[in-house]
Amino acid sequence: MTDLAFNVSVANEPQLVTLSQMAGRIAQLLKSKFGKQPLAACLDDLLGAVYALMYAKHYEYIDRPQSLSERDVKNVQIRAENMAIKKVRTDGKWTAGFYFNSGLFRIAGVYHRFLKIVAKRKAYKNDLLPDVQQQFRKSQNRDWENTNLEKVYAEVNDLKHATDGVYAGRDVKFSEALLALDEILKLIEQLG
Repeated sequence: MTDLAFNVSVANEPQLVTLSQMAGRIAQLLKSKFGKQPLAACLDDLLGAVYALMYAKHYEYIDRPQSLSERDVKNVQIRAENMAIKKVRTDGKWTAGFYFNSGLFRIAGVYHRFLKIVAKRKAYKNDLLPDVQQQFRKSQNRDWENTNLEKVYAEVNDLKHATDGVYAGRDVKFSEALLALDEILKLIEQLG
């Protein structure tokens, strides 16, 4: 099976258009911040998040606040059996969820890494936030909004550390992932 590229400009999907605009913002940041290696690495991973969310939407990702059903688990088993015989399906709900998870992991990773860049030290995210919030407030004369980033970060921690991952359902909606991307981009645009 092959995966064909899709053209976002012809897609009449507002979320894909928003993601396309975010890619443009990242391109501008890469151009204006050329040579700042840690920032370029963050922007590379952030573009990967945009890419992953574009594919999640392309494969018709839908929010899943409920637990996985027996049918869902059976479909995962079938996919695993197919992959074991080198038959790889590149579409469907599982693929959409795979891309969504990838996007969330990248957003969470960039969030923490960029806080370290701004604070100029390595520490836990919660230890860095006050410094970054203060710098943003001083620079912009207003608070930086990171509510959706916090939600994404918590979901990724559940994916990494909770014994059932997100089996019981997801807390982050696709729209919130988009808002989290916007929040980190605003921080990078102002303090990068």
